[in-house]
Amino acid sequence: MSSLPLDDFTRELAQATPAPGGGAAAAVTCALGAALAAMTGRIALARGGDDAALAQLVESAESLRTRLLALADEDALAYSAVIAARKDASGGEQEQEARLRAAWRKAAHVPAEVVRLSREVALLGRRAVRAAPPGAGPDAVMATLLAAAAAAGSQLNLRANVLAAGRPEDLRVLADQSDIALRDTQRAAAEARMALEERLQAPR
Repeated sequence: MSSLPLDDFTRELAQATPAPGGGAAAAVTCALGAALAAMTGRIALARGGDDAALAQLVESAESLRTRLLALADEDALAYSAVIAARKDASGGEQEQEARLRAAWRKAAHVPAEVVRLSREVALLGRRAVRAAPPGAGPDAVMATLLAAAAAAGSQLNLRANVLAAGRPEDLRVLADQSDIALRDTQRAAAEARMALEERLQAPR
């Protein structure tokens, strides 16, 4: 997915096939947020901001962007493995069920990682709001909003995958940890928006 032009990716997404689906879309959405965080960091650098801090922000955002695009591919592959497990009629009923649950277990880790990285993107976007000039502030806030949307959707996918995997203890713990990361992401987005609104309302 990550190597496809945007038009081709959205065409693939629109097909009547289960993969790519919402998981890949969430990862790409968050990658867009990371790109916006990097963009606003670079704008702030060009305006003479704190070179070391902003360079680190840009580097982190670029790393997240690359990883999130890779997760879009991983999500599609993970769900394709689930489909293959469903179709595999070899072995007895218990073996088939175990194989399917194992596929769901692997699939659960991708949305969990997207939620975790969404939190990181939102935190970078919040920092970028404070560093960027007012004209680039909305772009930084958009980074946090995209991250929050990606986290919310990925958390729903994670919960569904945990259920399909039979709700093993380790995945329930993972889902609970992701709930915390989701709340952190949403909080960062709200704080970023509030910070921008305060700047836009301040007298010049």
